[in-house]
Amino acid sequence: MKIRSIPHIWFILAGLIIIPGPFYLTFGVLSKLYQTGETIPREGYFPLGIFSTLGFWALLSGIYLVKIIIISNDRIKIIFPLRLKQYSYKLSEIVKCYRYKNPGKFKNYESFHFQTNDDNIFMISDFEYWNYKKIKSIIESNSKIDLISKYHNIRVVLILLMISVLLTIGLITIFNISI
Repeated sequence: MKIRSIPHIWFILAGLIIIPGPFYLTFGVLSKLYQTGETIPREGYFPLGIFSTLGFWALLSGIYLVKIIIISNDRIKIIFPLRLKQYSYKLSEIVKCYRYKNPGKFKNYESFHFQTNDDNIFMISDFEYWNYKKIKSIIESNSKIDLISKYHNIRVVLILLMISVLLTIGLITIFNISI
């Protein structure tokens, strides 16, 4: 038995739209200003800052959160391909798991969190993978159901947001200095 996570196509397409969209807008505005020899006006900091911050944040979040899960006989492997990081555990090393029903704008969704014996917590959701239910059932059958906070990665997400804001400030500063 070997199960490999299969991502939803709309999840991939959404990433291909969300990440480049703000960057195209930012690049378009900056190239237009560069051609005319102008700096970014003060009233343009906020809208340009919002779009470039969202672009950086989506990119960094994608790098941090995109994962591939492979389950074989008695092992589970979680691969973060964009971070070049990999975790491998025996299924018996999964200590606990918990399932949350979350409200969404168009559709409610489910997230599934599981913790390993080295205190790493991983999360998958039903909009992420086609075979989510199969992955979830294998993990549930090999661990106990116990509460895990669904906000376990909020610190990382906020750190990525702060890095995105700093990258945006750096982008605007470098652009205005170079003109």
